[in-house]
Amino acid sequence: MLKEYSILIEKEKISELLKEQRAISHLSVDDVLTRLKEKGISISPKTLYGYENGVGSPKIRTFLALCDIYGIKDIMESLDLITETPPTDRQVDNAKQKETPAYTDEDLRAAKMINSLPEEDRKYVLGLLERLENKPNK
Repeated sequence: MLKEYSILIEKEKISELLKEQRAISHLSVDDVLTRLKEKGISISPKTLYGYENGVGSPKIRTFLALCDIYGIKDIMESLDLITETPPTDRQVDNAKQKETPAYTDEDLRAAKMINSLPEEDRKYVLGLLERLENKPNK
């Protein structure tokens, strides 16, 4: 099962990682630019320095290519983005069940009937239901 994680990475973390990993890899700026060109990516030395100093951020394709050049295997770990164990499938399923209201067979049957109506009729029926829902109880 594919898990989706939305993350926002701070520019400083990316710049620190790129600067640090280029130094660890003992690669000059020219070495990196040559390897990027081999991958079909052309940037200037000034741009690479900008990435390393937080002036700019690389496009995702460029960032992934740089990670490959520097031998970074686990980007999430390298950026210190893994702070806890990802949830298990069961935990994800339980959380979804808590968020999702339980519908009866009658609810589902009514929804199917309404959805099968022509658009104009469907809007009319939904309008009636909305009025009924907002009508004060006597």
